[in-house]
Amino acid sequence: MKLSRVIILLFLGVFFKVAVADSSTQVYWLELEIESSVYDNITDYLKQLLIINITNASVTDITITTDCKLDETHKNCSCMVDYTYSEEMCKKYGCCNDTCRQKVDDIAVCLPKSRVSINGVTTFANESCILLCDPSKQKTDEYKENNEKMIQMLAKQFSTLKNFDSLIINSYRSGSVIVNYTVQVMGSVTLKQLENVTNSLPASDLKTTGFVVIGGPQGPIDIDSSVNITCRPKETLGVVRWYLIDEWNTKKTEITKGQEADFTSNVLTMEDNVHLNHISGSWKGSIQCVYAKGSIQHTASTVLDIALLPEIQAKSTPQFSDCINNQFKTAIIECKISKSTENYTVTWNTALSFTEIGPEIQNNVLTYKAQAIINCGII
Repeated sequence: MKLSRVIILLFLGVFFKVAVADSSTQVYWLELEIESSVYDNITDYLKQLLIINITNASVTDITITTDCKLDETHKNCSCMVDYTYSEEMCKKYGCCNDTCRQKVDDIAVCLPKSRVSINGVTTFANESCILLCDPSKQKTDEYKENNEKMIQMLAKQFSTLKNFDSLIINSYRSGSVIVNYTVQVMGSVTLKQLENVTNSLPASDLKTTGFVVIGGPQGPIDIDSSVNITCRPKETLGVVRWYLIDEWNTKKTEITKGQEADFTSNVLTMEDNVHLNHISGSWKGSIQCVYAKGSIQHTASTVLDIALLPEIQAKSTPQFSDCINNQFKTAIIECKISKSTENYTVTWNTALSFTEIGPEIQNNVLTYKAQAIINCGII
C-alpha cells in the first residue's frame, strides 16, 4: 500500500499524567500517515472527536495543523487555516510561506498563528546559586537535579495555561537564584491568565510576543518614502511605547514625536500607529511596540528594511591604457563598497567586452571587479 498523505495532529492534553500541577495541560504532536483514499474519512472523524478520556486525564482540541503529500523522495506540505511555519523552519528549510517542499525525513510542523512566546525572569530568594551559577557543574548529577527542580517549580504554574508546550531555562544569575527562561504556548492566552501565573510565582518579570499583532511594510523601502506601522493587542493594554532597534540589535532608542514620526490611536479597533515620513537611512532596523501591564510587557516588532545605496570607490588598472601600438589592451576595473546586510544587484554599464571577477571580501570591504578589453583602434 503506497502512502500518499501525511497528517500532523496537534494534541492538547488536560490533566495529563506527565503534568506537574492540578488542572495543567501539555501539548503533544503526532504524525499520522494514511492512504489518500481514506483521507476524507479520517479528517471528518477527527473533527468530530472532541475529547478522549483516559486515566486521570483527557485529550481535547485534536487539530490537524499540516497536510503533506508524499512522493518517492520528498513531501509537499501545506499549513491548515490559522497555522503557519515558524521562523526556524523559514531559516532552516526555506519554508517561509504556508507551503513547503521537504525531504521525507525532515520535520514539517505548522504552528498556530495565535501562539505566544514568553521570556521570563524569576527570582527565588530562598534558593542558593552556588551550584546552578557555576557552569563547570552543569554535567554533574547534583546540578541536573537542581535544574530539574527549577523547571518543575516554574512549569507547575505555566502549565496551567491551556496549550502549554514547553519551558526552557536559558541561564542562571546570582542574587539568591535569578532564572532566565522561555515558555512556548501553542495558542492564545488572556491577561488574567498571565496575571494569575505571575501572582503565583516569586518576583517575576515577563515579556510576551504573540499577544500583540504588528503590521508594517513588506520588503525594502525607498529612502525619503513614508510608512505606517500598526500594533493591535488582543486586549486593551493602555499606553504604547515605540522603539527603534538598530540592524545589529545592539542599540534600542525610543521613538518620540517629531518631523519624521507621528502617532495615532483608534480606541474602537484597539490599534496604535506610528507614521514615519521622509525616512532616512538611520531608520534601518526593527520597529518595536511595547505595552506594559504591571510586571508584564507585551511586545511585537517588524523589520524596517530601507534600501540604502552604497558609497562606491572605483578605479581602473592601468588608469590610462597605452595605445601607442594600436592593439587590444586589458584593464581591470574595481568597485569597492563597505560590507553590509544589503543584498545588492551589481551591473556594469559599458559597451566594452568584459569578464566579471569576484566579488571578494576583505576587512569588511566588498570588491567587485571586471576585466575589460579595450580596442585602441576605435578610441
